[in-house]
Amino acid sequence: MSFIFPALHTPFELARNRVFPDLQSRLGDTLRVTQQADGGAEALQRFDAVADPSACYERTHC
Repeated sequence: MSFIFPALHTPFELARNRVFPDLQSRLGDTLRVTQQADGGAEALQRFDAVADPSACYERTHC
């Protein structure tokens, strides 16, 4: 059985979904810049110490 969700096929959704691979491809550059910044390597170590790799964050609003 196949379900089709029309909302997933709107031009807005398609454009939005294309952004994610671009953002993912920039992650390495972002980490490299952070490591090279003053205090960046230590900040990444602090984050690694408290981050839960199995956590799933549905939505985060700041």
